[in-house]
Amino acid sequence: MDEEAILHMIDTNKDEFLFGYDILKLPHHGSKYSISEELYSYVVNGYGIIFCGYNNLYGHPHEETLEMLESAGVEKLITKDCGAIIVYGK
Repeated sequence: MDEEAILHMIDTNKDEFLFGYDILKLPHHGSKYSISEELYSYVVNGYGIIFCGYNNLYGHPHEETLEMLESAGVEKLITKDCGAIIVYGK
């Protein structure tokens, strides 16, 4: 999903995005083409999870994506750095 598709999804489902989220699985391995500051603004004091392999050919996640997460105050968890990520519900 690219940024245009993300913005369309938010715009057409605005009621679904009124509340903050604790966890966001970032699209396309953290590609710079799949970033949206508006989407990240809905992650309130939460985590952005990026699934990508160590030393992958595409350089995922891209620095632009990581910078945007940081500026939005989203803590990042990246599988290439920390391995498997398991999230337990309440």
